[in-house]
Amino acid sequence: MHLVTDRTGARWLLPVHMDSPTSVREPRAAEYYKHPTPAANKGRIGRQQIVDAPLSADKTFVAEEKFWDEIPKGFADLLHSEKDYNLHGQSDHFSFLGDYGPASKKPFMVPYIPIPEEDFEFAYVSDFAEEDTKNFIKTKQNGKTIYRAFIHPNYPENFEELIAKYGIVYHYVGVTTSSPRSLIVIDPDDPSKVHWVKPSLPKKIDGSVRLNIDTKLRRAVIMSEALASIPKASRTEYGVDFMIEPGSLQFPGKQFGTIFREVNQELVNPAAGRSWMPAFALNAPGPSGKTVLEDMIQKSDRPAKDFISESIVRPFLRSYLSLALMEGLPGEFHTQNFYYELDEKGLPTGKFIFKDNDGFRFDVELAMRKKRGMGYLSKFQKPFYWAKFSNALGTGGEGVQFLGSWYYKLIRNVNGFETLSSYILSVMSNLDSSNQLWSKDGIQRLFDDIALEEAEKMTGIKLDADKRYGFGKDKGLNEILNLHRKALSVDARVDIWREDAAIQDKLREAYTSLKTDGMNHERGSVSARTYFIPHVMDDGTLMIEARSPSPSNAYKNPTQALAIIEVESPLHRSLGAVVAEKLASCQ
Repeated sequence: MHLVTDRTGARWLLPVHMDSPTSVREPRAAEYYKHPTPAANKGRIGRQQIVDAPLSADKTFVAEEKFWDEIPKGFADLLHSEKDYNLHGQSDHFSFLGDYGPASKKPFMVPYIPIPEEDFEFAYVSDFAEEDTKNFIKTKQNGKTIYRAFIHPNYPENFEELIAKYGIVYHYVGVTTSSPRSLIVIDPDDPSKVHWVKPSLPKKIDGSVRLNIDTKLRRAVIMSEALASIPKASRTEYGVDFMIEPGSLQFPGKQFGTIFREVNQELVNPAAGRSWMPAFALNAPGPSGKTVLEDMIQKSDRPAKDFISESIVRPFLRSYLSLALMEGLPGEFHTQNFYYELDEKGLPTGKFIFKDNDGFRFDVELAMRKKRGMGYLSKFQKPFYWAKFSNALGTGGEGVQFLGSWYYKLIRNVNGFETLSSYILSVMSNLDSSNQLWSKDGIQRLFDDIALEEAEKMTGIKLDADKRYGFGKDKGLNEILNLHRKALSVDARVDIWREDAAIQDKLREAYTSLKTDGMNHERGSVSARTYFIPHVMDDGTLMIEARSPSPSNAYKNPTQALAIIEVESPLHRSLGAVVAEKLASCQ
């Protein structure tokens, strides 16, 4: 047996006759789409020409200066680093994509199918979206609202019937990011505005078919609404910002579609003396020939342990846990999903931008306790299902809650796909192999110690030694999460509702109606003994909490179910008046 390091920095113990893991496939030639007949004009949308057939893939590539020389320089620098430092994107897994792969810097036309709003299975654009984003996603044609349903230029055969009906437009120019289905797109007529589009890619890559299925389409926008509802002051306190995904489209007759991501303006035009770096750059070779992380340690003039603990790990875990514990939004943060802000010396400032919002889960109960505005949830049928509320609260195959499961997969799985811990370990174990800190157990303990310190600062909960470490529902972060949620569920004013029989009758009737409409989520059986509490959110949204008078779960959390009332509905107006009157009488 011998130890082999692959291009992602992961290490494999392999038989001596093997130089790479069996999962690494042989390089394949690029598979480019060809269309047998030339396209003919079919009409116009403004100045943009609609044609009746797709172009062959090789005809979609354009000169590089049409993209790289025209987009804002700060953002061009970031995109170059996405390409140059993405070792996984340079692997043979993507060779069949050719110049459409994440390693390529070659721009190409990104087509869209102009489809009327009413024809989609699902179409949504958030009120949080910038006007430029709204105008990019939709436009008007002959008095109708038309959405630009972007598709990948190499896979139009999946949309033949839609192209035959609506036509296809080749106007916008784009380039891949670190992911083959994430495209940066510009309008050649106005290249200063950059957009991020995630079309479905119906190919199996790294074990998964890259389709944006219906659950991802809805979850992406719901999670974006939840993130955008966090007050700016709280985001600043957490040291985090994000790129919302304010629009998604499920195509007519399809189970998949396209997601639109809004590029954070700090990435487009960084502050003076600041720049941004994808987290996966840490173990890539930097300009000096050493890894980026080695260069940072040297520039910091601090011991490696201190720099990694306080500049790389602690700020990340503070932001990650702030979202999870304070906002109920645990997310999937492998190193492709977040960026470090760097100062003029190229060292981290402690600020992050996160992306890929459909990877979040939403603990709606915790957000309700914080009175976060959630009116957007009432716009969706089965909102708690799309938001993965049950997943945020429940347990997965490991028997632990989502926060703990995600944390341990992405922190403790040091040989896993693009985890921050694995990238640090791949660099430091080569530099200082005799130091036990840079072993699997050592890096896990480093992360655990910092995570528990930061969680204690946020919640005030300090665990006994026997519960600080380990992987279980009553260990580490899971224990803190449950104790924190239990503390938040204590409400001194519960009895003003519980003891009012008339209001209880109204709330039970309303809850039953909402359950029939799929606007609820139940964690336990709602019975005759259950009582109901109304909650008014900061945006005026009304929620109903069903409570058990004698909770039997381990953490004595009384919440059995939640329901949300559609804003400005008759039920919202009638019940809202009753709740307001009761609250006024208790002042």
